[in-house]
Amino acid sequence: MSSCKELILKLHTTEETLRVRVQAESCKDMAQIKGYIEQAWPELKDKEYRIYYVDDADEMCLLNDLSVADAVSLPGKMLKSNDESAVPVLDLFIKRDTDRSVAAVQRADDASARNLARWLTDFDYMNTFDDAWQLVDSMLATGQDLDSVARHLENRQNEKKSVIAAAVPKAQRPARGEKRTASEMEKENDASAIQPHVQTSGKVSATSRKDGHEYHIERNVKSEKEAVDTMRVADHIMSRALEQEQDSSRAWKDIADEMKMVDDDETARDFADMLDDFGFVESHDAARELVGSLMATQQNLSRVADHFMRHARTNSLKGAKKVADAQKKAVGDAAGKKKTDGQGQQQEQKTA
Repeated sequence: MSSCKELILKLHTTEETLRVRVQAESCKDMAQIKGYIEQAWPELKDKEYRIYYVDDADEMCLLNDLSVADAVSLPGKMLKSNDESAVPVLDLFIKRDTDRSVAAVQRADDASARNLARWLTDFDYMNTFDDAWQLVDSMLATGQDLDSVARHLENRQNEKKSVIAAAVPKAQRPARGEKRTASEMEKENDASAIQPHVQTSGKVSATSRKDGHEYHIERNVKSEKEAVDTMRVADHIMSRALEQEQDSSRAWKDIADEMKMVDDDETARDFADMLDDFGFVESHDAARELVGSLMATQQNLSRVADHFMRHARTNSLKGAKKVADAQKKAVGDAAGKKKTDGQGQQQEQKTA
């Protein structure tokens, strides 16, 4: 199995990330691992630097001769894929004493940052963990509240789980971002109306119509009191079913409201388009929902978007050229503005 024989070293510095596919047997000691790092960055040869990895307790650890065996074996143990061709990935964070910034190490040692990056990936917003880290980096660099965004995303995920728990057929649930009108929800509630009655044959029953189907609760009774008790139970069951459906409707409405905020705001709309165009997100709706969450938690969207655009890296073929073009344009716009301002000052001096 290739996952036992091979390993991908995902090497992070403060400026870039590189992947190196190696034989696991060739990573038994620090000298071998440093050899791969220095092949990737020859300027590190004969320089002092430290290497970190994240252990199975999600803690940042220093990689050394004592820990290297544990670090190399960990990705294979945590690999959940059933794909025989899947190759485990070991993330290594390289810290140089001469680094102008230690953001890469700080973010990996920050529980809030790691948590948010993981959820951005696990909840299907960002395409890759590396993409998620880039957004987290921009939020850290611009002083945003990572915990509030993480809590918001967790609440959204729990709401989506409640939709599934309500046992509404998938075909009946609105897609991400799709809205349902108040009249549609009112008709749906009317269609789910409970119709209890006692039959003359000594049976009590309750009927609920939902999604075009009828659901019955029926029981033989011997007395009027037993019939009343049975109806109370039936009413509780049916009421709970309606509450679950209403909770589902509210969850989708909250998401739809946030996405509308994005559509109505130029900065938010442009940022969502950029995330989608550059290939960082699963879909355009995922981008809108993510940006909506940033807005809902009162993050400084313009600062995050500006920092992200200036520092973005993408492995997407679709996005790579667009990222480069956008960054060149940003640099050109800044230079043009500086030149225009300088000419204006010279003109003012001549006039004076």
